Amino acid sequence: MAASRAAFFQKSAYSFVMLKEVTQSVKAKLRTKAGKNLLTFLAFLCLSAVLWAVLVLNEDIQRDVRCQVKVTHKPDSITIVSELPEAINVSVRTHGSQILKHKFTGEPCVDIDFRTFHRGNRISLGETELRGLVRTQFGSDAQVLSVTPDSINMYYTDRKPVMLPITIDAKITTATQYTLSHAPESATDSVLVYTVAPLASNITTVYTEPIRYDNLDHSEKIKVKLIAPPPLSRVEPSEIDVDIQVESLISKTRKVLVQVKNAPAGTNITTFPAMVEVTYMVPMGLYNEVLPEFLVEADYSGARKGSGKLPLQLTHVPDELRNVYITTDSVSFVIEQK
Repeated sequence: MAASRAAFFQKSAYSFVMLKEVTQSVKAKLRTKAGKNLLTFLAFLCLSAVLWAVLVLNEDIQRDVRCQVKVTHKPDSITIVSELPEAINVSVRTHGSQILKHKFTGEPCVDIDFRTFHRGNRISLGETELRGLVRTQFGSDAQVLSVTPDSINMYYTDRKPVMLPITIDAKITTATQYTLSHAPESATDSVLVYTVAPLASNITTVYTEPIRYDNLDHSEKIKVKLIAPPPLSRVEPSEIDVDIQVESLISKTRKVLVQVKNAPAGTNITTFPAMVEVTYMVPMGLYNEVLPEFLVEADYSGARKGSGKLPLQLTHVPDELRNVYITTDSVSFVIEQK
């Protein structure tokens, strides 16, 4: 341990001596005529760079700039139901210093004062008013050449929101060997609806945007926007997470006793075989839970003359099973008098 410390201090001392020697060598060279000339050149170079920067920053330049939009001084009792644009795009001609300033401070923000621009149930700004707000961000000497969009109209309300349930609009098909574990669902089951006018009595739910999948073979968790009821309304939250659970199917087989129906009175009918196999596919998660009680019936009234066969029908099939079928479509039979 002591040896390693000594080596460390020795190395540090050597580095210090080397640095001191290099510093002294540089100082000696700068005292020479060539060194003094180099220092003079560097001083003039720095001065020229400063003067160039000042000239450039004071020149007028044209730039396309993205400006954020924010509504200020809005009462807490007010809710804006229209979509507030995230930003407006402006073409501005101003001093380079103004453009450079926003390069470091971030995107300029256009503040729309609610107290100034609200009229009735609407916040309205025309092109002239928008240009004036943009100019405040770039100085009074700035020229605003264009604004997109050229006007802003937003509706607001002071009505209390109505809570409505969510209906998930989903049409999903799975690949052959897969099935949905359950219908698509969301942890959010209801939302608040803000409206300018009273909500129509026939509006009882809020729908998601359509969810469409074909041949899905894996689970998905997606964000889906909600459709605000017309007219002039807003839902909070505006989107929800929808969980779509897909699982694989496993094939199973079960023997089921054949039951005869529509037999003539006073007769006894025996089928051969007495039991038939039913093949079906079950979701993996229900493999050990689902024990279906199938009903296989042989219909005597459907027998063809001289065929010696009874057609089979399968009923009592649980909804969660897929690809259910009997391995044979008919059975032989013998009819006896009781």
